[in-house]
Amino acid sequence: GAGNLSGSWEFHEAHNYFRLPEERHQVLNGFEKTAILPFGGTIRRVESKGMLQALATYIPSYTIYPPEFSWMREPRTDIPAMLAGEHPAGGRIFYFAGDVDRIYGLSRLPDLGDLLANAVKWAAGDKT
Repeated sequence: GAGNLSGSWEFHEAHNYFRLPEERHQVLNGFEKTAILPFGGTIRRVESKGMLQALATYIPSYTIYPPEFSWMREPRTDIPAMLAGEHPAGGRIFYFAGDVDRIYGLSRLPDLGDLLANAVKWAAGDKT
C-alpha cells in the first residue's frame, strides 16, 4: 500500500498501476490504446466468488531512484484491482479494490477521473 501519500509522485510507493486486459469492459471505454493506468494508492486483496469479474489487475510499486534501477519488478499479477458484474436480482455492481477516489482527489490525474466517471455511469445503467 501507499500509506500517507501527498499528491506528489516523488515517493516510490506511489508508483503502482492498473494493468488493463486486451478484452475491455464498458467501464474501460476511452482507454482502448492504453495497457497500464497510473494509480498511486492503496489496494486491498479481494476475491470474487463468481458474480464479479476482474476488469483490471494491480501492478505493485517499484524503486524509482536511482533511475537505472527504476523498472517494474512485477509487471503482471493476478490481484484484481477493479471488479464488475450484474446481480441476479437486477442491478449492476462495481468495486474498486483500491482508493481510486482519494488518489484522484490528491493527484487530479485525468485518467482516474475518467475511470471513476465511467464506473458510475456503467453502474447506473448508462449505455454510452
